[in-house]
Amino acid sequence: MRLPAALRSILKRVPGLRALVRWWHDPDLWALDRSLARGTSLGVLQPYTTTSEDRYPALFDRLAAELAGRDAPRVLSFGCSGGEEVRALRRRLPDAWIVGVDVNPRALARARRRDRHPRSSYLVGDRPPPGQPFDAVLALAVFRHGALRGDKPDGSAGVLPFARVAKAFASLDAALRPGGALAWGNAHFRLADMPGGGRYTLIETTADLDPFEVAYGPDDRRLPPSGERGGLYRKLG
Repeated sequence: MRLPAALRSILKRVPGLRALVRWWHDPDLWALDRSLARGTSLGVLQPYTTTSEDRYPALFDRLAAELAGRDAPRVLSFGCSGGEEVRALRRRLPDAWIVGVDVNPRALARARRRDRHPRSSYLVGDRPPPGQPFDAVLALAVFRHGALRGDKPDGSAGVLPFARVAKAFASLDAALRPGGALAWGNAHFRLADMPGGGRYTLIETTADLDPFEVAYGPDDRRLPPSGERGGLYRKLG
């Protein structure tokens, strides 16, 4: 949950108060602040860890059907937070190798405590693990930011530049096998605008994804609202 604008203004003026309130308000966010203060080179996209288990049931069901014919598919949960998405996928894909990646060490520690499955792994990072091609990649509620959703600025450059999103997408695209599935949604950026995004075709969109009401293009300028929701896509090549 994002702090109210009035409180954020006060925190900027009182040294030390910002860290204290962030620790009380969201311990995961505080842990990320500490990690960044130590000079980590991780590229943070969505700093907030708010999520819930089985948040996208229709999309997860459709992905499970897409992977049903594959023996022990490899799945990447990008921005996995506390592992809620991984656990929801595990119930549908019991034989899959599932890797959760997130920049927040505290959230990942919680994920590891709650998921001891031998085919689940959790890594601190801002990109997929090298040399591990995946049959499916999920990037849901990752390419967004609370300041864009709440303030709706005309441009995204000062909060989350398109170039940073495109760079992260390139790493996901490189990790996904041709013919693999990409789940993309609840974002402020559209897959079609990504470099190489034209090589993806929509398999299905689901109602558990929000429309792109606040979205930004390659020039960082805000786009007109549309009914597009994102969904599950297939990589053509």
